[in-house]
Amino acid sequence: MTHEEIERAWKQLHEIVVMEKEGTSADRETTVPRLLQDLALDVGVWRPNWIPNSNNEKMKWVQNIHQALQTASMIDACRIAAQNAELTREALCETRKAQQTSQKVGKAALVSAAAAIGSMVAAWVAIAR
Repeated sequence: MTHEEIERAWKQLHEIVVMEKEGTSADRETTVPRLLQDLALDVGVWRPNWIPNSNNEKMKWVQNIHQALQTASMIDACRIAAQNAELTREALCETRKAQQTSQKVGKAALVSAAAAIGSMVAAWVAIAR
């Protein structure tokens, strides 16, 4: 599940729990079980042909969905951490390459400066004679 899907599922679960507590008896008897089934299917804990009718069954479904969302959140966090680690590794490689290039350029600049000083000394000696 993507981060957005996980957030959407958390919000739906919260809305279902509020509906169970504050909704009409029709909501509690028909709408909540259907919404729990739909959400359970979306998060991967759906059990075919099993409709939560009693309060105890509904609570078990809420707990199972909650656990699935916690697991999905941890997986998402690990995925993001792995992506960030890869980006950091790539950035470090690029930094090393830039440092190596900088060192090569620096050495070439020193050699060029030494050659220029040598040429200047040679020209000064030639003029002084």
